[in-house]
Amino acid sequence: MTKITNKINKKVTATVAAVIAAFAVAVPAALAWPSHSSYVWSNTISWMPVRSCPNTGCGITTSLLRGSSVWMLCWTDSQWATGNYSSPRWFLVWFGSSEGYIHSSFVYNQAVVPHC
Repeated sequence: MTKITNKINKKVTATVAAVIAAFAVAVPAALAWPSHSSYVWSNTISWMPVRSCPNTGCGITTSLLRGSSVWMLCWTDSQWATGNYSSPRWFLVWFGSSEGYIHSSFVYNQAVVPHC
């Protein structure tokens, strides 16, 4: 009986380990927790605009004070804009209990995040 129990335990353990390994590979990088060491900064303005979409024509939903921490969720290239530098890159960021788009030139200590 002990040999059978040991055999079953080994098979169950191997099966569970295989399932965990398969799940770890299947979970996309986008589901990983984003970086919180990023922050907003401008050399010329005190409040960075947060927009509803990655375009200066989109409404400003709020503004973040220079130095505010943000969680970078993902990036997208859209309208070229100029802040601290010119770029088409925008980041979807999470702050407090909200999210919105900020031009890349206003995000410092940028983390590697997936495309939106």
